[in-house]
Amino acid sequence: MPVSTVKSRVAAALAAVRAQLPEAAAPRT
Repeated sequence: MPVSTVKSRVAAALAAVRAQLPEAAAPRT
């Protein structure tokens, strides 16, 4: 699998997890 595809899937997974977490649990970046 191309690296760009992997990065895209990882970013999408992170976004999905963050959307489900309460705001207080979100990383402060």
